Amino acid sequence: HNSSVYHSCIYFFFFQAEDGIRDAQESRGLGDVYKRQLLSQDKIIFALRLVQIKLGRLCEEEISLLIKEPTVIKTTISPAIFNEKITSSQLKLLEELTQQERYAGLIEHISSTNEIWLNFLDAAAPDQNIPKGWESAAYEKQRATELGPGTTEVSLVCRDAAIIRALRPDKFLILATRIVDKVLGDGFMNVPPVDMGLVVERETTSKSPIVLCSAPGFDASFKVEQLTKSTNKKLTSVAIGSAEGYDLADKAIAAAVKSGSWVLLKNVHLAPQWLSELEKKIHRLQNPHEQFRLFLTMEFNPKVPSTLLRQSYKFVFEPPDGIKASMVRTFKTVFTQARTDKNPVERARLHFLLAWLHSVIQERMRYTPIGWTKTYEFNEADHRCALDLVDEYIDGLGDKSNIDPAKIPWEAIRTVLTQNLYGGKIDNEYDNKILISLVEGFFNQNAYDREFPLFRHSDGSAGLTIPDATKYHQFYEWIEKLPAIESPAWSGLPTNVEKILREQQSRHVITKLWSIQDVNDEEVSTGDLVVTQKGKGKDKKAGEGQVRWIRELRESIAAYIELLPQSFGKLERTAESISDPLFRFLEREVNVASSLLDTLRARLTEVQNVCEGKANFTSDLKKLAQELHARGVPAAWKRYVAAVMPVNEWIIDFRKRIDHFIKYLGSKQYQKIGVWMGGLLFPEAYLTATRQYVAQNHKWSLEELEASVTIHQGEELDDDSFLLTGMAMEGARWNEMTQTLELNIELSINLPPLVLRWVQVDRDKKNSLKEDEIFVPVYLNKSRKNLIFSIKIKSGKIDKNLLYQRGVAIIAWQS
Repeated sequence: HNSSVYHSCIYFFFFQAEDGIRDAQESRGLGDVYKRQLLSQDKIIFALRLVQIKLGRLCEEEISLLIKEPTVIKTTISPAIFNEKITSSQLKLLEELTQQERYAGLIEHISSTNEIWLNFLDAAAPDQNIPKGWESAAYEKQRATELGPGTTEVSLVCRDAAIIRALRPDKFLILATRIVDKVLGDGFMNVPPVDMGLVVERETTSKSPIVLCSAPGFDASFKVEQLTKSTNKKLTSVAIGSAEGYDLADKAIAAAVKSGSWVLLKNVHLAPQWLSELEKKIHRLQNPHEQFRLFLTMEFNPKVPSTLLRQSYKFVFEPPDGIKASMVRTFKTVFTQARTDKNPVERARLHFLLAWLHSVIQERMRYTPIGWTKTYEFNEADHRCALDLVDEYIDGLGDKSNIDPAKIPWEAIRTVLTQNLYGGKIDNEYDNKILISLVEGFFNQNAYDREFPLFRHSDGSAGLTIPDATKYHQFYEWIEKLPAIESPAWSGLPTNVEKILREQQSRHVITKLWSIQDVNDEEVSTGDLVVTQKGKGKDKKAGEGQVRWIRELRESIAAYIELLPQSFGKLERTAESISDPLFRFLEREVNVASSLLDTLRARLTEVQNVCEGKANFTSDLKKLAQELHARGVPAAWKRYVAAVMPVNEWIIDFRKRIDHFIKYLGSKQYQKIGVWMGGLLFPEAYLTATRQYVAQNHKWSLEELEASVTIHQGEELDDDSFLLTGMAMEGARWNEMTQTLELNIELSINLPPLVLRWVQVDRDKKNSLKEDEIFVPVYLNKSRKNLIFSIKIKSGKIDKNLLYQRGVAIIAWQS
């Protein structure tokens, strides 16, 4: 869904929508067509863009405030106002609001009614309980006069949405949907059921391929196969991916064009180059039979020709969210009653466990990067292969009505699942630990106990237990009775991870919607500094008459330049210092940061000069200016790995790193005053330097050293100890007194300073765990893309599998 082809289609939809969508009925008709061609997470983006188009200049300020990143560089609002419960980014959004006349009384109201606002932060439905009494009656009356009754209601919903975005971003999409309903009509976001047969008959032609795009793990070809059965059409199916498949496809199309039958080409995303040839063949078709239809199934792939997609009729399919929906789909499309009910009766339970495992694996994908650190292409083929494997093992035990569960080859089943099928696609060691914990938890002879738990709650008590069933229909009836509302605990995750997911979805919508804005219909000439606004009279010189985005950019850049220091100190080399690994590390960090600082100040000054009319725009500067206005971080500035963030936050973070470097430069033993590991440009290099430092001092071999990390309890640090600060733990709490892990309600907890030591161990005992220990990963940031190192922590009385499934990790950098 991140492919450039997919999003180019979205932009194409917006382009068409702008060409005449001016009333709710037209919007709804066009929307119903295009909503079939979008992923669920992008339908709200499409709808909000239609809202903007329909409103035109009305409510422009309100909607802009919802999707723009704050221009506040450093907030003046104390986090204590909300008992440290919200982040600095949220405080900046809040301060951005209070700079607007409409929200001028907000901070004073929060301070005077603090308990009400704290309750609002923790409310289950904050969108229905936004505190009142801070509004300006005079402003609201004036705005109502400007907008009129209908649009005033939209303005008021936008006002609430701005509060929610700042303080409860997990509920933002509820307010966004409310805005859509106000402008485009109630229920606009509801996608009516698609009658695929009717669409194929009335809306497609013999020269327009029908593309069925699907998310990884979902095979949409069965939709076509069901349709051919219900319409009694002849269908030829060909799997694409081999030279033989290409020949078969060409022959099938040639025959079907004459006879009027249908052709289904599966997984065409595996052959993007061949698709270019297919596109040409379709274009050259002469008088094809009017009943001929060509169906293509594919996963999203940026290499699929966009021209083919544009001439095709598109459907987008994605598996429904939730374990229950996945289980229902499995029992309907993968299992058959005859196969599941075949002797021995123990087979049915194994089939159920496979379905549950596959559903949990897929469901955890929704919670990336906590469920899994990244998206893996687990799909139905893995499930079917696993099913064939299990049946082969069971059939090998003989034709019996019953078998002893102890005789099932559990180890062989677990090995194939974790090392070949699902495990063969995993490339992160901690994702592999999650998979192993799930497979070992489900596939053992205890699964035949009457009260075998499918998951456990955080207190260790059993959650859902496996149904006492032996037949296909009994298992299916149990699945249908599962509650509609599921808990992430079903997948082994913390219950509050759902909030993180909704916050991620809100950020996705806001970021994407901002990225497709038209810079307010304004353009900048590249020859000289003539900033014009289409249809706004004579061209105006920069300054008072500047178009808005240039004016905003000028103000932002002035703030960036003021924030960044002119320079900062450098390390002085000596014969003694050059032999110190810690010195060499810090010297490199400071040199890279200093060089980057020079680049930033130079480039920002160039853009500032243009915005102030002191220099002319070049194509290079125009590109840089537009990127900075869109809050993007230029690629040339990305000289170290950092979390994805808007450029204003990135510059603030870079300044914070410089401040820490200045602190390190002022100390002879900076490692003892506390190093912000997440703020280092190359944290892995610091780890290497500390290891070399200890090995060099003691004349030990590097291979004999193992990292040991504990919570600092105020003890004096020796030369072999290194203080680490600014870290947080997700998924559990690290008890400072007992140095053991504990389960907690909060998903993330700030850690006190940690002490890193390198301990000499026997090589054969290195990386070995005691019975009460687990490895915990230390990731650079919350995206979990960059693993710095792993440490051993005591797990106490908590089941290790539960800790791995909860995604327990330490995060070195946080916003």
